[in-house]
Amino acid sequence: MRHLYHHTLFTIILLLSGSILSFGQVAPAADTLTREDFVLEAAAAYASGNYSRAESLYQQAAEKFPDLDAAWFYLGLINELQGHPEKAEEYISRAASMDTLNFWYMAELADLYSEAGRSDDAMAIYFSISRIFPGKVTPQMHLVLGDYEKSRGADSLAFHHYEEAVRISPEYTPAHFALAETYRVKGNFYKYFRHMDIFLEDRHIYPSFKSRYLDEVVLNPQFVSTFKPQVDTMILCLQKAHPEDSAALRTAASYYIRSDETERGLDLYRRNAELYPDDHGINIDYVSVLYYLERWEELESEIYRMIEAFPEDQSLNEVLAAAQWHLGDINGAIGTYRKQLACTRNPAIRLSCCTALGDLYQETGELQKAAIYYRKGISIDPDYIPLLNNYAYFLTKIGKDYDKGLKMSKKTILAEPDNPTYLDTYGWLLFLTGDYEDAKAQFKRAMLFGGKENGVIMDHYADILWALKDYEMALIYYEQAAKLDPELNIQEKIKTRKAEIGR
Repeated sequence: MRHLYHHTLFTIILLLSGSILSFGQVAPAADTLTREDFVLEAAAAYASGNYSRAESLYQQAAEKFPDLDAAWFYLGLINELQGHPEKAEEYISRAASMDTLNFWYMAELADLYSEAGRSDDAMAIYFSISRIFPGKVTPQMHLVLGDYEKSRGADSLAFHHYEEAVRISPEYTPAHFALAETYRVKGNFYKYFRHMDIFLEDRHIYPSFKSRYLDEVVLNPQFVSTFKPQVDTMILCLQKAHPEDSAALRTAASYYIRSDETERGLDLYRRNAELYPDDHGINIDYVSVLYYLERWEELESEIYRMIEAFPEDQSLNEVLAAAQWHLGDINGAIGTYRKQLACTRNPAIRLSCCTALGDLYQETGELQKAAIYYRKGISIDPDYIPLLNNYAYFLTKIGKDYDKGLKMSKKTILAEPDNPTYLDTYGWLLFLTGDYEDAKAQFKRAMLFGGKENGVIMDHYADILWALKDYEMALIYYEQAAKLDPELNIQEKIKTRKAEIGR
């Protein structure tokens, strides 16, 4: 409900009638009531919130005195309150037709038209009001008129109405928003920020609208990099107005994370989760950020809490297992994945668990168990690319079924031809089957897409170059691999290679 207009005269009458009615006088019978009696009785009921009695009295008054425009008007207001816009329009339209110069009737009817999507009818009345009652045009009406002029391309007229709205009522923040957007389009960002900050600080504007606006219009990298101090202020205005609103907290937290103010952003995500412990989405936001920031200890702690709070979310165990894996608790991760696998029939979750268990058992050296879980995964989805790559690479480590590995690996590079990890697996299998030239081609492609940052890929490429008798380049890549990943322990290999060529 937007607003309801009341007559000052009715307010005065109510004050008088209130003192009379308070002495417990018995109301006269309806058929003996005069026009003034109906006005007094019905207005008193309306003001006290007894809309049922007010409606009954106004209905009787309208039937007994059909020319009583106030009765029709208030019947319209009551029906609007009750959620009957069509009846409200019918009654208020009737009142307006009886008194064609009544500002309140015209304004309420225009608002009803506007809410019903009848923009042209609403605009016709608004223009009439601005012509007949130039001193009574409210800031709301100026805003609507401005939006109308803007919709038809009359930007100067729209700007005039927005400015008038702010002049009439400086605290009317929707007009500040309209002005801010006008200045943004014009490129006048000094005035844009001045008006937008006023709008953002208004506690009565829905925070979800503000957050959506900031996310969609303001918080893009180019805008933020150009106006970082001003955007900082906008975010502070949002937080000041809505310190505990979930949407506002999420917008501010996300902004700070993207602005490399990690602790500040993380604190807000944590605050949001604390305020709304039963909101699954808000808590998922928090643990997702912990995962992104690789805060594994905090993530593990939060996931245990979330598993208790949201036992229906089967994916949480996978997140827990990932945290355990990163923390070096391999056995814990294996246990969690196996528990998850045993209690779900969801194919996607089962596939993810089988892939992870294959990788984990490969890491612990339990190769038979690794093979079992890889095969289980393949039986669920023979085209799951991460599993195909890991299984194929596993075959290179156990030294068997290279042809099977090549078939699986070929699928991965057809699906993602620029993935250096997949190119490494495929190229390495080609090398192991003796196809050195094709292997070199695959590794050269891997170099183009990030392979130069991976010690294992560089070491493999060096082995291929050595097999092709390109010894000097091979040694260069061996050295680079050793620098990238000292844990590879290939210094001994480098000494051996150099000895082979007499260096």
